[in-house]
Amino acid sequence: MLYIKTLSNNAKATIAACMVLLFIVSCKNPSDKTESTPPSVTTDTSSTSANNSNVATPPVADTNKAVTTDNTKVAMGKPNPAKKGGKGRTTIVFNNNTASSGKMEMDKEGVYNRADVMPSFPGGEKALVKFMEDNIQYPQEAIDEGVEGQIQLQFAVDETGKVYSPTLVSDKIGYGLEDEAMRVVKKMPKWNPGNIKGKNVKTRFTLPVSFVINN
Repeated sequence: MLYIKTLSNNAKATIAACMVLLFIVSCKNPSDKTESTPPSVTTDTSSTSANNSNVATPPVADTNKAVTTDNTKVAMGKPNPAKKGGKGRTTIVFNNNTASSGKMEMDKEGVYNRADVMPSFPGGEKALVKFMEDNIQYPQEAIDEGVEGQIQLQFAVDETGKVYSPTLVSDKIGYGLEDEAMRVVKKMPKWNPGNIKGKNVKTRFTLPVSFVINN
């Protein structure tokens, strides 16, 4: 009987100890159960953004921009099938080459923008037209493609009437038109020089040349 009673007391003690243990476990902070869970990984977006801001974004090509070559405006003439194979001729569009107002000013090269009496071709306008018609050869490339157009050449006439420094001051048409007009201007004879208050001066002159194809 004594043995049985002792066992009973031990069993009671064991049960009591288990209950205390269960109570302690149940009261434990639930957050402690996650200690074995690896910490979450976060990304520092602030540093990433800062680094990305220093990365250059490749420029996007703008296909609408005009293409230029050597700072020369290029407006290539458009071939006209209806004009192909026609007969080419040139015409001169005359103007008085003087401004209605403004000062007669000399540039850094000593050339006036206008004069009291502007330079003129010997023999007058008709003689200039004939000279151009007799010497300009309409480029065959332009005739074959039916290309027409007007260009403007500007040159200076010095105190003796010598023509020099011809340049293109209009958009380029191409097909050899500018080159041919420039060639003929360079072989011009001496002009009558410009004049300011009775004195010959270096003066600039603008010459519009039209290339036309007749069928």
